[in-house]
Amino acid sequence: MIGSPEEDGMIDTASIEASIQLEFHDFLRFQYFHTLRRLWIGLILLLLLLVGLILLLALTWISSPREIFTNVFSNFGQMLFFAGLGIFSLLGGPYIHARRMMRTTPELQEMTAFRISPELIQTRSATTRMECQWERVHFVQETASFFLLYFAPQIATILPKRAFHSQQEVQQFRELVLAQLGQKKFRKPGVVGRWC
Repeated sequence: MIGSPEEDGMIDTASIEASIQLEFHDFLRFQYFHTLRRLWIGLILLLLLLVGLILLLALTWISSPREIFTNVFSNFGQMLFFAGLGIFSLLGGPYIHARRMMRTTPELQEMTAFRISPELIQTRSATTRMECQWERVHFVQETASFFLLYFAPQIATILPKRAFHSQQEVQQFRELVLAQLGQKKFRKPGVVGRWC
């Protein structure tokens, strides 16, 4: 765990300290957030596929209007299978990935202590220690249940809001992020973020 400020050589009254042990539901919410925030790309592809299918049906109707119903209904089972497969991958994929993360990366489940100050972000667990200056943070994403600190475009540290001792500390963390990164690098919860 992170020692006292005197032990670490830092005395900082503006720092925020939090400790948390991530659980399966934290990983699951994180996976669903990352899947659903990019859902609009899938919706655009689905819309293009639907437009293509309508054009194909229109061409089939023009060439042989009587056979269109036979062609559509003979392929209905295949279309239903692929639609079910798409829905399963959308809903089941994040669950499977979160389970895999829990099983294959036990160090992510260790008790982790955070110390966040105007100078540094520090984390410490039984097997890892990290110190990072604010300039190295790409952005911070807030959701309904956690903050994601991105140190690379696809690499984030999960800091659940339940790790803070009070709502005042959550607000103090927001203000610290805004002071260090500015409004442009602090992303408030969007539609998906309000759910996750």
